Amino acid sequence: GLEKDEAKKDWVKEATEEQLQQVFANDPHQEYSEENECRLRKKLRQQIVRKKFRSLTRGVKNFQFINQAKQYLHFLQSVESAAVKETGIEAATWQQSIADIRQGMRQRQIKQEDAVLFFLLIKQLYPVHVEEKARFIFIDEMQDFPPAQVALLRQLYPKAGITLCGDLNQKVYGNETIVGTLAELFPRESVKRYQLKTSYRSTKEITDFANQFLVGSDQVELTARKGAVPTIVKGTATENLAFLETSIRDAAENQRWRTAIICKTAKDCQQLYAQLAETMQEQVQLITSEEDFMKRNVMIFPAFLAKGLEFDQVFVWTPGATFVTEQDQLIFYTMATRAMHQLTVLTQEELPLLAKADPTTYQFQEASTIG
Repeated sequence: GLEKDEAKKDWVKEATEEQLQQVFANDPHQEYSEENECRLRKKLRQQIVRKKFRSLTRGVKNFQFINQAKQYLHFLQSVESAAVKETGIEAATWQQSIADIRQGMRQRQIKQEDAVLFFLLIKQLYPVHVEEKARFIFIDEMQDFPPAQVALLRQLYPKAGITLCGDLNQKVYGNETIVGTLAELFPRESVKRYQLKTSYRSTKEITDFANQFLVGSDQVELTARKGAVPTIVKGTATENLAFLETSIRDAAENQRWRTAIICKTAKDCQQLYAQLAETMQEQVQLITSEEDFMKRNVMIFPAFLAKGLEFDQVFVWTPGATFVTEQDQLIFYTMATRAMHQLTVLTQEELPLLAKADPTTYQFQEASTIG
């Protein structure tokens, strides 16, 4: 419609006549009939107008008339009352979050959690074509997946079969999980759940000890394999470090065993590694990123990277980490159950967590008694 209206304007007629004269001048064999002249005039007029609207047409086809950032911010504004009601977030906090997102978008930056929702929203506004096809999707560590990510996968691959695997007790991130929203994520499909409760990793003694810190009912059933009960080592910062360095030296000599020193956070890992003597640092690998490859038999890990892995022996390093909340207890459970044969927990203070534990499920040792 716009192109037809524009074609009637004087500037188009003038440009058409000018180009028409050039066509006849440049091509002496061109037939000078009224019919041919009319045909050429119409063709040239269409080309001129189409060129004028080319950028506009391209923008329409690419949905550039939609302000994606404003649409997402408008969406966040529109769901404020529901979000405040369901999550308990204060309205002022919600508005501040929107202001932060707006500022980030001005710098062409967006956080991962917003990026998923942003893409889900934009996908509803115009078609998104996905080149890659998928018949089966397998998601491991499902307890760490927020619902929005799985909703996005389901929309991108509506016909794919999806298998979700994970240990609900190893929830170390504290984010919203898909576990309680499977019925909403897959409303038209039957969801089959298989609960596997038997542990083939840790000894009976380690499993007995760790199970006491689970806040839900999904306790792991015991295994037939037996070993020593976990050891709680208490001492000053200096005593614990000396105990750990001696243990590292012994572990480095035992090439048959893989040893992990697990801290609650990556910052704790870095601080511990910095405290180690230089000769110790040469025997230990500090791992704080998923991109790091395990190259040595003795490694320092944060809890969120250790989940899903297993080691012959584990030292849980807890400087100032009290593990008070339910989320903390799941983190401690994850750290403890990385051990297959031996588990040692080093602490400077009495861990309040141990008040939940049966004293017969662990042994106590002073760090100063080493040597």
